[in-house]
Amino acid sequence: MLSHMRKALLTVGIIIISVFLYGAANGALKALDPDKDAIITGSTRDFFVSEVIAGCSKNLSQAGGYSVGQINEYCSCTAAGAADITTLREAENFKSGGALSADYRVKFELIANNCKKTIL
Repeated sequence: MLSHMRKALLTVGIIIISVFLYGAANGALKALDPDKDAIITGSTRDFFVSEVIAGCSKNLSQAGGYSVGQINEYCSCTAAGAADITTLREAENFKSGGALSADYRVKFELIANNCKKTIL
């Protein structure tokens, strides 16, 4: 059961990140600094975090098994951690049809697992 829930949490997170990166790369990121290896900041970061939290909360609420407080705390932790590693290059790569890099996926899974250990 825990293994199944772990996979579900990671899948939810990766899907949410993918959807955000696609949307952000199609609009909000175009006007930013051309440094492709820059981590997202400011209003772009705020938008990213809010979108990840919203999608994560919705998906985990539908999956069941956690309190609203646990879901909010886990999704906030995961979103903030993911924002800390998301670069403009990653967003543009995804926009052009590329997959999330293996490095990004590994980092995201570590973030999600750390949040899960401390919260869920």
